[in-house]
Amino acid sequence: MHGALTERHGVFDGEIIVEFNRQMEWSHWCFVGFAPVRAQAIAALPPGQVQSLLSLVQAEKVIGSVTALDPRTVINHKGVTAWHALLVLALTKDREGAQAVAQGNALILIPDEFLRPAYSSHVNWPQPMLDRYRLEPRGAHPFVLPFVVHSSARPPQPLQQSLRAPDGGMEIWAVVRFDESEPERLLGEIHRLARHVERQAGPAPH
Repeated sequence: MHGALTERHGVFDGEIIVEFNRQMEWSHWCFVGFAPVRAQAIAALPPGQVQSLLSLVQAEKVIGSVTALDPRTVINHKGVTAWHALLVLALTKDREGAQAVAQGNALILIPDEFLRPAYSSHVNWPQPMLDRYRLEPRGAHPFVLPFVVHSSARPPQPLQQSLRAPDGGMEIWAVVRFDESEPERLLGEIHRLARHVERQAGPAPH
């Protein structure tokens, strides 16, 4: 992991986003899972755990996050996605580190306190769009763990099986690409996974 990120400023400057995307191309990904509590109540994941997850799917050249987010809040009130926020934070806090990531010589994980405040409550999805999907299987709530991968790296590999946390709480079911041009596809993937989780759990108790 490259140097610590400690200062906060200019996180959502549109000019910085354009500059960074011009310099480097990145694809947007996330782990998708479900937990018995809402994403806002999930503590930041230990960096070592996130690194292990990334290794399992052979994700390389990554700027990632230790923060589980509710998929309904991954676009902030300015219309900036959590993935763009990761890029901007990396550029503004550790430009050399971001370049090292692109060269395959570093991993940056954005600390929880830099990402969660802007992506914990505001829902930017149109309500009619959200109404088309059931994102919550019985007794569980969805979360995503966003990360970006440099275009020179191969895409992450699919998970071979779900991964349950040692305490039996949160469980990660898939790694999914987030397409800025078709963001609704993320909702569709979570809907599909939620139905799969329900089928695995069997009929609801009476």
